[in-house]
Amino acid sequence: MKKNCIVGVMVAASLLLPSLVKAASADLAIDNGSITFSTSKFYSGDTVRIYARVRNLGDVDMEGSVVFYNGSKIIGATQPVSLRAGGAPEEVFVDFFVPDSSFNIYAVLAGSNPADENSSNDSAMTVLYTAILDADKDGVLDGADNCRDNANADQADLDHDGIGDVCDSVDNTPKPVAVVPPTPIVTPVPTVSAKIAAAPVTAPIATVTAPSAVSAAADSANSTTNSTSVNTLPSDNDGTVWPDKAYGIFDNAVAAEPAVAETSESFWRLTNPVVQVLLIVLGLLAIGCLLSVIVVRRKARGGQTEGMAEEVTEAEL
Repeated sequence: MKKNCIVGVMVAASLLLPSLVKAASADLAIDNGSITFSTSKFYSGDTVRIYARVRNLGDVDMEGSVVFYNGSKIIGATQPVSLRAGGAPEEVFVDFFVPDSSFNIYAVLAGSNPADENSSNDSAMTVLYTAILDADKDGVLDGADNCRDNANADQADLDHDGIGDVCDSVDNTPKPVAVVPPTPIVTPVPTVSAKIAAAPVTAPIATVTAPSAVSAAADSANSTTNSTSVNTLPSDNDGTVWPDKAYGIFDNAVAAEPAVAETSESFWRLTNPVVQVLLIVLGLLAIGCLLSVIVVRRKARGGQTEGMAEEVTEAEL
């Protein structure tokens, strides 16, 4: 009987021993799909946050640390974790500066307490990501963006100088050329004295050579220049030049009274040959009329004289 009890205890112990050994396992794990980011778009130059989830798959409470890598370069500081057996997973994170090239993230457990008994699940890696080279995040990549630091999805460039309007401080738009009309050249009209205007256009100008001027010019001709004749016209005290000779019947009368001279050309001017002819005809008509009156009066007087002579003769008889 006693022997049977000992055998039963040994069988029970052999059955419970594996379960006791299994309960004492230590296993921390990072799932391959547990690495996530704070954004789905990676713009070069941005700072994003990387998360990694750690689980305790063992039967004892454990603590450890997680290190993030970009290639061989460590990202941020080592992140500690503490997980109890059978408890909820714990999430750690670091901040990451997105480079201007492709990248992937690698997370690994760097030691634990107690020591991890299963190293096959101690690391995880993401796929390869390509950074977006668009500093202003306007949808136009930096290589084609005409204003990299200011968002301008329309790429407006009014002056077509390759710099977008939102960051262009200089307006290079061609300005219309102002056409300045040439200044007309006004030739001054010489002022003609009223007395000169009244003189006939065809009247010749007399040339008067002063004796003293001629002799002086003859003396100087041998040394300098030939003698010159001085064209002068008679003038009044006020400097007005008069022609020395007038043509036409009534030109002398006009020259005698300069105050009456007309300042503008007129048909009825006395210097007009037609007017002169008309005046001559009128003068002849006037003379003819006067002679007719004289003849008539003389005839009338002759008749009266004969009548008186006849009366005297009759009286004497």
